[in-house]
Amino acid sequence: MNEERFHLLVEKYVEGSLTGDEARELLGAPEPLRARLLDEVTMAGLLARAEGRGPSDLAAKVQAGIRAA
Repeated sequence: MNEERFHLLVEKYVEGSLTGDEARELLGAPEPLRARLLDEVTMAGLLARAEGRGPSDLAAKVQAGIRAA
């Protein structure tokens, strides 16, 4: 799995549109990517809670926050 595919699947997961096949693909990702998935999903949940409701660009904000860390 390359970086671009990983970001696409994470975005779909955060938006709730990830298919079963895509979920299995994420589960099969190398450990460093799976660890980043956990970080990004956790950050998405925290941002959604802090903002009351997830904005339409939540996935982009989460990915930007993770990259900045």
